[in-house]
Amino acid sequence: MQSQTSMFDIQPKASHPKRVVRTVYKDERELLNDVLWLYNGGHGVDVDPCYSVGRFWKGLPQPKYKFDVAPQLPEVKQADCTNLPLENESVKSIMFDPPFVTYPSDTSIITNRFSAFENLEQLKDMYIESLSEFYRVLENKGLLIFKCQDLVHNHRQFLTHVFVINRAEIEGFFCHECIILSRDNVLLSPHIQKQQHARKTHSYYLVFSKGLPTQRAADDGDSAAFTSLI
Repeated sequence: MQSQTSMFDIQPKASHPKRVVRTVYKDERELLNDVLWLYNGGHGVDVDPCYSVGRFWKGLPQPKYKFDVAPQLPEVKQADCTNLPLENESVKSIMFDPPFVTYPSDTSIITNRFSAFENLEQLKDMYIESLSEFYRVLENKGLLIFKCQDLVHNHRQFLTHVFVINRAEIEGFFCHECIILSRDNVLLSPHIQKQQHARKTHSYYLVFSKGLPTQRAADDGDSAAFTSLI
């Protein structure tokens, strides 16, 4: 009598990818490399609207267009992320890592290193106007990688990633991924005397495409289709 096949005898298909993109990372370059591999064919991005001094891109392909509201390098062009000097539907991909701090302070470590907004409404307006501008300059099915972090403003939680996803969908973007970047080493202010909220030790990489994604059949011949930018 032929024995039944145990579930432990079943071998994975040879076509199963060895590289697996996850939802939680601790290494930012690994995260971005994996996102670009999965959603951009392994190519670099066309635009970084908040380039600063480019530390973000160390060990990664440089973006084709580098902008910043206050350029610190000669190869970076002056431009606001809400008003880019690009033609309509002229680029394929954008990586967006904007400032997110509200309540500027001379004693804030993060404020001194980066920049800040006067209030939460300014921050939200920047997100809304930037998403609208990105929709304008991206070609159809273009890729937007949006890095953000939740925050506490005026003693209340502001779930930035929820706000951005909802607003992006209003603009006409489709959200493919919400990937978490976890940090062990975080900036802490010595001026905080009493903790009132859990310290944020993670940020989000939100992966969008302009418009609805295309559908294609799975490579292994399964009848189920799945979404893809490629």
